[in-house]
Formats: sequence, C-alpha cells, structure tokens
Amino acid sequence: MEHPNWTKTDSRKSKQIWAEYQEQHDISDRIGQTAGIDPKSGKIWFGDSISEIVEHRRAEGMTSPLFFELVGFKAYFRKGGHRYCIGTGSMRQMFKNHAQHQTHA
Repeated sequence: MEHPNWTKTDSRKSKQIWAEYQEQHDISDRIGQTAGIDPKSGKIWFGDSISEIVEHRRAEGMTSPLFFELVGFKAYFRKGGHRYCIGTGSMRQMFKNHAQHQTHA
C-alpha cells in the first residue's frame, strides 16, 4: 500500500538508514522480525509483524508512514514480481514453519 505523501526519496533514505544500522549492529538475533524505518527521524522499530509495530506506534501517538524490512531477507514478500509489505501474524513463525516444511519435504 502506498501512502500519498511517500516519495522515492523516502524509500531511498529508509534503505540507507537500514544499511547503516546493519553495519553498526549485530542483527542476528532479530532475523525473521520486522523492522519499521522512519526516513524522517531515522528511528527503527522492531516487532514480530507490521501490525505490531503500527499498533505500538499508534499507542505512542505516532502515525507517520514507515518503510518495512524483514530482517535477514532481501524482500518482505514477493508475489508475481511485485514487492508487498504484509503484516498479519508473526512472520518469524511463518518462516520457521516454511523452513520445517522444506526440511521434511
């Protein structure tokens, strides 16, 4: 979903913030979590899903749009060549279930 005030510059800035964060921090314990990046403030929120991050921020009165990354993966979710940001349920659990299915197949 696109936000009407979101620009390509916001996406580039968010990716830059995320790349710098990964260079400076060990994220191995966060693989499978969702990272929500605010290109204006440079702040990053972590949670088990997009909806968890959004609800936490709403409780704090924050509603600015975020760029989402799935920690440890190149794309949040791909379908038919398009990148989608989805956030229902725990992405970490989804990837654990997928990995278990792959090892038993």
